[in-house]
Amino acid sequence: MISLTSQQREFFQELFGNKRGIPFPQGNMLKQQIDLSVAQPPTRYDFAGDFLYCDRDTTGVIKVQYNSLAMPAFPFGSNTAINGFPYETVYLSWEAQTNLVANVWHGYGANIIPPNQDISQILSTVDVQEQGFDYATSFSSSSGLAANTPQNIIAAASNTAGYVLHNANWTFTFAAIPQVFSTLLAKTTAPTTATDGDILAAVKNANAVAGGSQHYGWLDRITRVSSGKRLDRITGSLESGAACGCLYTLL
Repeated sequence: MISLTSQQREFFQELFGNKRGIPFPQGNMLKQQIDLSVAQPPTRYDFAGDFLYCDRDTTGVIKVQYNSLAMPAFPFGSNTAINGFPYETVYLSWEAQTNLVANVWHGYGANIIPPNQDISQILSTVDVQEQGFDYATSFSSSSGLAANTPQNIIAAASNTAGYVLHNANWTFTFAAIPQVFSTLLAKTTAPTTATDGDILAAVKNANAVAGGSQHYGWLDRITRVSSGKRLDRITGSLESGAACGCLYTLL
């Protein structure tokens, strides 16, 4: 067995080691095509490297958790890449996407910049800071709602492949000062109460005004909702006035 001095070891690790100082073989760039037709919960894949890339022939979307299930899940679609992030294993998950695939490239030493991925998209992917976004559809309404009567924003029949809710804000008034819950809900059928579904956003502030109270709700962050679910606003008491606006994209 050859014994290396500390200086020699540092030299070879600089040339051939990843960011954790572990040697790796040169030219390690591998590809795996994954069929997304059947939904999969987070499952371990023994990939290792410091970059991950879904190429332009990828037709679906997967979620990636690096090294641990405790890590946040990053969405990867066509021409998505993250470089310079060392990992020893990944956990991949996806919703059912019939006849769609993900072409996952992994390994060491590459710095892939997809042609349609500018710096704002990269920062959005790793959730470093808020970036501007493009949206396809806007919704607005000034109708006050009856108690526990949903206002449908996106119909379930329209949501065939999921949707992204980019922004949502709403305000409403009461002729009194009650304790009330008002939410934006995702659900396959019409909700019957303000907690009957997946709560995407809720009222966060209220104050007394002449003759009653004013309440405010908003979406905290961009949210992706799976296919088949509608989007509704619903309030637990009768509103005497309201305004609601949403920006979203059907996928």
